[in-house]
Amino acid sequence: MALPVHLATPVERIDWSGTLPRLETPHGTIAARAVVVTVSTSVLAADRIQFTPALPSWKRDAIAGLPLGLANKVALALRRNALGVPQNTLVHVLANPSEPIHFQLRPFGRDLVVGHVGGAFAAALESAGEAATIDFAVERLSEMFGVRISRQVIAARATAWRSDEWIGGSYSAARPGQAHRRADLAAPLGRRVLFAGEAVSRE
Repeated sequence: MALPVHLATPVERIDWSGTLPRLETPHGTIAARAVVVTVSTSVLAADRIQFTPALPSWKRDAIAGLPLGLANKVALALRRNALGVPQNTLVHVLANPSEPIHFQLRPFGRDLVVGHVGGAFAAALESAGEAATIDFAVERLSEMFGVRISRQVIAARATAWRSDEWIGGSYSAARPGQAHRRADLAAPLGRRVLFAGEAVSRE
């Protein structure tokens, strides 16, 4: 069955005061039998979506207890057989403990390198920009394989999850003693406003 899908139509308000929830968007108001809210806790904490009535304190506490951490990726496409290592090789580069990076070399047998950075260092790289993030990854790769490897990179991209206004980070990270809040975040408002997404998973 075909479903009507409207892109670039962000929900700005969810009115759950009546029998059916109503969603206000830049292109009009939609009434629905039920709503599934899957946005990140960063989006909820920033009130990017207004709720009428306002979210209860227990839901607010759950959002505050489950902020997003930061984990970015750098993808480097290489010329064929540039690395000479088995597929799915994993490497941790710890030359500078304050600037760690983890590499997946030739994932799924493809001529790719995927670098993973996280935490405060990932935030600093993201602030410096995509080019700086890519340069850092290529530099660390060159320390392992020699400077010739930099000439084998034919394309590169890096994520910047914290800067994305619709996400605001990566995975949810429960504050100490707040992991039980995942159940509160998952709990519905009434019977028709449901919450889903990775932040509600207790596994």
